[in-house]
Amino acid sequence: NYGLYSMNKKDMQKASVGAAYLYSLAAERDWSKVVQRIAEKPEECKYVEPASKLTPLHLIVLGRDSKSSSGRLSAVRSTLSTFPEAATIQNEKDGLTPLHFACMVESDAPEKLEEDYGVIQLMLDKSPNAVDILSNEGHSPLESFIIAMSRLKKEINKEGEENSVGR
Repeated sequence: NYGLYSMNKKDMQKASVGAAYLYSLAAERDWSKVVQRIAEKPEECKYVEPASKLTPLHLIVLGRDSKSSSGRLSAVRSTLSTFPEAATIQNEKDGLTPLHFACMVESDAPEKLEEDYGVIQLMLDKSPNAVDILSNEGHSPLESFIIAMSRLKKEINKEGEENSVGR
């Protein structure tokens, strides 16, 4: 269930207690401060939070519901410019990379798809090897994308059926 990874802001803040400052900023989705912190302390891009086994880039990618898509893209760009390998780091729970998470699109709204595609493109440009990394279940990021899009299509079809029955 990819919805499990749609952490809300409160959950991310709880996960970041005691974490590196960059991780905390990513959890708060304060993209301008994330970019500033990366410039000041680039080594924090390599941080892995002990409890969740997620990196700042994982959290940035999971920050889909933030108000600033351009800020989120800037945070991804800054992280990958500083530490391209961040796109290949797998969380220990299920072996998902930030690219897997980016490929788990959650909305068919054009502006959200465009934002997710921008994140995916940045990761592929800066860290092309990330596309070959398999999750613990043996899924590539592309397979994660296909699964997510199939789920979205089923949800859309189900909503359409429910709406037509109610007429």
